[in-house]
Amino acid sequence: MLTSDLCGWPRSDLDHSRYVPEPELAAKEAHAQRARSWGLKTVQLFCGILMEPAMTDESHFGIQLSSRRIEAVMPQCGGRSEARISFTSTKDVGMAIASIGRYEPKQLADRIAISGDACTLRELAEMWGAITRQSVQLVVRPLETYDAGNEIARQRRLAAGKGHLDLVRQHASWVNNGEWKWTRISQYLAGDL
Repeated sequence: MLTSDLCGWPRSDLDHSRYVPEPELAAKEAHAQRARSWGLKTVQLFCGILMEPAMTDESHFGIQLSSRRIEAVMPQCGGRSEARISFTSTKDVGMAIASIGRYEPKQLADRIAISGDACTLRELAEMWGAITRQSVQLVVRPLETYDAGNEIARQRRLAAGKGHLDLVRQHASWVNNGEWKWTRISQYLAGDL
């Protein structure tokens, strides 16, 4: 059985004690656990945040490319670096699923992470500014005092600020044995697809 979570939540966040989960995410995890309890091979895919909706719908992370404004939750305490967010284009998700589908289920891990590209929101603002040759406003909300409440969009921003949406270290590089080039964030922003 192959299940997919395109919301971008890595395994470390699936205990649901760290945030209020999206109902479909909690349902997917419960479904996968139930299938495993029946002895069915279940593979969950955890992809970076989908690039296209994240860059066009400000409700994801406060990315407002049309108005050149990005709201970011970032640590204010010294010593903590800004967290990257893994972004994956929908085309790359499809290619990855097709690539994974070539393997026998027993050859696959129960959980596979896919990260097409990653950057901090500050780097995203700098890229967008360089491409448009216009300033991009980066509004920083302190991670230490950020109140996400029960609003899903704010929960995503908090998870991003904490580094929970960086899948680079878990990325299954074997998925794409040079068969295609991952879509870079800069390519998407420049329209070079």
